[in-house]
Parts: sequence; structure tokens; C-alpha cells
Amino acid sequence: MGRSKWLLCFFTVLVVFATGSLICTAEVPNLSITIPTIDAPEIDGDLTDSGWLKASSLGSKIVVDLANSVDRLSEYPRITYVGYDDQNLYLAFVVFTPDTSLLVADAAKWWNCDEVEIFIDPAKSGSLVQLGFTAGGEASDSSVKYAINKDNVRWTGEIAIPFTLLGVAPKQGDVWGINICGHQIAVGDMWLAWNAPYGAFKNATRMADLVFGE
Repeated sequence: MGRSKWLLCFFTVLVVFATGSLICTAEVPNLSITIPTIDAPEIDGDLTDSGWLKASSLGSKIVVDLANSVDRLSEYPRITYVGYDDQNLYLAFVVFTPDTSLLVADAAKWWNCDEVEIFIDPAKSGSLVQLGFTAGGEASDSSVKYAINKDNVRWTGEIAIPFTLLGVAPKQGDVWGINICGHQIAVGDMWLAWNAPYGAFKNATRMADLVFGE
């Protein structure tokens, strides 16, 4: 189901009380994405690698624009592409913003920057691995390769997460839990998610399915 359709469904199941408060009577289903094997990209923040073309052409694309409270959308959707090989899970993202000079990139804590967050649950057991990546080029874990580029209206990034860090390498057909989230500050303070978390990003029951394809 597309985002516009399930958001319509979500809002149609809201009940309006006399007080004007809104209560959701049902949660939307968790999302799913099937990702392809790709040639390892050079982790330099430049998204011209052939692997990203393959990921795009096969529909391995995520739109991150939903507030964690699931009541509004960002004016500046983030796009993430995902692929893998024998050694790493790869992600590339594009974040548009009217003025990249306003990006918060040097806060004392990485989650108080304009940043991207990835939550991975390889065993779908509720044991989440959380990784963060800032607009300043900093990663929360030094064993993860990460690089960014910026121009006037966007910042882009590439990430290589080693399966050794996650403790398991996937086989074709395996299904992991995942969510792509983050914090936008430069274009209005908002916590964003792909799969609706209904509050905290660490809600293990609200992980999307990551299916490892061909």
C-alpha cells in the first residue's frame, strides 16, 4: 500500500471526541522492502555508483517523511536507497533543504544534529541495533564507513554497515527488521520515520521488513 493511501486509511480511523482530541483506533501495517545485491559503492557521498542505479531501478527506495507522532508529514521528504553484498549493508540517502548552511552539524550529541538514524533487528527478536549519521559527516559507530556531500539545497550520504558489526550475514530470502528515521532541524524541528513508530523510534514492534533479494 502506498504512503498516501495508508495515511488516508490512518486518518479515516481517527475518532474525534467532544474535547477535540484525536485517538487512533488502529495502526497501519508495517511496511516491507526487498533489496538487491549491488556492486560495492565507493563510500564518498557521491551517489553516481552503478549500485544505486540498480537499487533505484528495482524499487529499493524508501521515503522518510512521516513525523514520529504519525500526525504530519515533512515538507522535505528524505529518499534512501538500500542494497547489499556479501560483506555489507549499503545505504545512500538524499536530504533536501533550502539552505545547507543552516544544517545543525556540530551539536554535542549526534541526535541533536540534522541526522539520519537506522534501526536494524536481524533476528526480529526486539534486539535493535541503532546507528546515527550526522550532516557533519560523523557516525555513531566508527566501524561503519560513512561519507557525505553537500550542495546549496541538499546533503547526500553513503553508508556501509559491515555484517560483522551486526553479528550475522544474511542469505537471499532472509527477512530482518528495519526502520529509517532521523532528526530534521534546519527546516523545522521534527523527528522523522519511514515505518510509523507511534512515538519512540525504538518501538521493536514497529520495524518494517527488510527482505534480502537477488
